[in-house]
Formats: sequence, C-alpha cells, structure tokens
Amino acid sequence: MPDKIFGLRATTVACLFYFLCSGLIYSQIMGRMPALKEQAGVDPTGVGIALLSLGLGSLFGFVTIGITTRYVQSKTLLKLSTLLFLLILAALTMVPNLFLLCACFALSGFAFSWMEVAANTQALNLEIFFKRAYISSMHATFCVGALVGSLIASGFAFSGLPLFINFISVVIIILISFFFLGQKLINDQSNEDSTATENAPAIAAEQQASSDTPAKDEADNVHTYRMNDERLHNPKVEITEQKRKPRDRIPLFVIFCGFLTMCTYCGEGTVAEWGGLLLTMAKGASEGEAALAYGIFSLFMAIARFCGDPLKKLLGDFKLLFFGTLLGICCELVVITSSNPYVCIAAFAIMGIGLSPVMPMILRRAGRYPGIRPALASTVISTLGYSGMLILPPSLGYVASRFGLEAAFLIPLTCIIIVCLGSFAFREKKALVTA
Repeated sequence: MPDKIFGLRATTVACLFYFLCSGLIYSQIMGRMPALKEQAGVDPTGVGIALLSLGLGSLFGFVTIGITTRYVQSKTLLKLSTLLFLLILAALTMVPNLFLLCACFALSGFAFSWMEVAANTQALNLEIFFKRAYISSMHATFCVGALVGSLIASGFAFSGLPLFINFISVVIIILISFFFLGQKLINDQSNEDSTATENAPAIAAEQQASSDTPAKDEADNVHTYRMNDERLHNPKVEITEQKRKPRDRIPLFVIFCGFLTMCTYCGEGTVAEWGGLLLTMAKGASEGEAALAYGIFSLFMAIARFCGDPLKKLLGDFKLLFFGTLLGICCELVVITSSNPYVCIAAFAIMGIGLSPVMPMILRRAGRYPGIRPALASTVISTLGYSGMLILPPSLGYVASRFGLEAAFLIPLTCIIIVCLGSFAFREKKALVTA
C-alpha cells in the first residue's frame, strides 16, 4: 500500500475507510428496518425487543473489548469486527422470525461495539501522533457512510428488489475495498508515553513526504499533548519515569462524558432506528421515502462535522454544544407535532446539524484527559453510551404500542434536553488577571 492515497496519508485513509464502512453497514440495517420487520413478521414491540438485543450485544462487546485492548492492537480488532459485521449483514437476508432477528441483532451489536471503540481509538491515535484534529472529520466520514448506505437502501426499496440483493451487493463492494484501502493503520498510542512508538520510522517517512509535516517537537518523537512538561525535555530523567504506565482508574469527568454520550446516542439513534418507522406508520410516507430520513440526517451532520473544527475555534466548546443541542430540541418538537413527512425529514436534517458537534467534542475531551489510556477512555464513552440501548429501545417500543410513535419520541427529546444542560460543564474557566 503506498504512503499516500488521494493526497492523504495512507494511515488517515485507512482510518477514514473504517468510519465510512461502519456508517454504511449500520444505515443499511436501519434503513431497511421496515423490510426486516415485514420479513420477520414482528410488530413495534418486537422491533423494540430486537433493538434491546442489539443493546445487549453491544454491552457484551464493550465489556470484552475493554479487556482485549490491553493485549491486542486496535487495528487488529478493527479488521476482525468489520469482517464479522459483514457476515452478519449477509445473514440478515435470511431471517424469518423474531428469535433469529434478535440473534442477528445481538451479534451486530457486538461487532459494531468493537468496531466503534477500535475506530475511535485509531482516530485518537492519529491525533496524539500527528498532533492534528482528526476526530470531527472521522465522525463526519461515518455520517457520509450512513448517507451512502441510506441512499442505497432507499434505491433498493423503491426498485422493489429483494433484500438479499441489496445486502449482498454492499458486502461485496466493502470486501473489495477492504483489501485495497483498509490495511495500513497506526499502532496504539498513549497520552503518558513520551518515547517513540514502534511504528515511528514508517510514520516519520510519511511526515517527511507530507505537505502538512508536524512541527519539530513531533519530529523528535515526543508524542504527547503535555509538551510543556519539563521532564520530557530533561535528559537526566530516567526512562522508567518517562514510560510510566497510565492509570486505569477512570476519572469522574470521563464517566460524566459517557453519560452525556448515552443521551446523545438516544437522540441520534432514534432517527436511525425509529425514524423510518415513524414516517411509514404515523406520517404516511412510503418505505422509499422513509429510508431517506437517516440519510438526510447524516448528510447534514457530515457537512456540519467537516466544519466542526473552525466552528469550535470561533465559538468554543460550550456555545457550540449549547446552541447545537437547543437546535436539536426544536427540531425534535417539530418531528413530534408535524403530520407532514417531508417537514419531518427536513427537521431530521436540521437536527443533524445541531447534534453534529456533540460526540466528537465529548470523545476528544475524554480521550485527552490526563491519566487514562485513549483506548480505555473510548471504551468507557462507548460502553456508557450504548448501555442506553438496554433501556431506550424497549421503552420506545412499549410507548409506541400504547400511545403512538409521536409520544415515544418524547424520550429522545428529554435526552437531548439533558445534553443541553450538561453542556454547562464544558464552559471555559476565565483566568484571573493579576496586576
């Protein structure tokens, strides 16, 4: 594999590929949820149970990957989870009942959780090694994958072709791309480690060839955010002190970030998992129109995330989170109260803009927090975030069966309000001015 692809570092392209794949596969499953519901012969409560299985599988995956990342590189886990996810996508084309649907969804949750943590760890590795912002762009690429997957799902739904042809075509395309683009990933980094990593020679060569070569500090193999620490530049400091292992004690702030992630995933995940069903069952949309809901949401979220870093510099973390979630609250209210499917799709689109900065910002703050491994921080954030799937999917299914899907959408509305209030924890403290 060459050092550069399309003018970008091969390591960056490889990481982008996996974010694109995770969004594409996930949106394929969620975009064809009405077809899977018909194929398995289940009602909204059954869909809720299947999504509960997805949450249980995710939770098991997060628990196991937190231990596994101590011994196995994230790049290996990312490749394995991608192949497993593709196998499950193919198996979903033959699901005839609720039991097998739940089994496939549980395995999907397991594969997606490993893919999620490993991909986020790779993004954090790139940020630590090259000292550049990558997370927002990576999550934007996930949204691009979700958009492409949603368009593919919508196209197959409109054409009336079998679900088998839809999913198998996607599996073949991703497998071909996997062998050409997905091989060159970076080794795991540490916030506390100031020595050169084992992949330093290869990356140093890429830095020399790249137009955006890092500064002199990075060329000296000082890969840490704590550049002002005098110990890192003192030759008398013992190597054992410089290689001090990060603590595995989880800071309270990282746990708080995980709780906000759980609420954020409720807002985003509801659009993917229930948006199409809401449009078909309550708003009078066709299956093809409903499949576009998550794609439009992902498109506008991707555009906003590609612009996330300049907006962050302009507004700061607090303002970006507060006003973004406030916009998401307004759009959720429109979705609940409007009876026009096109108005709801437009509201989903604007909601994507509002919620776009939340996940990258939370992950970046947690991943850079002193004293915790980036892989562990990513695991904690993802575990707490997806643990909400154990409560929210059956809750939405229960409420939808008795009061309608519009009433069920009050649950994600409440979660977005919580994130909006939680944004006050990201306010920057003003420095005291001394005479």
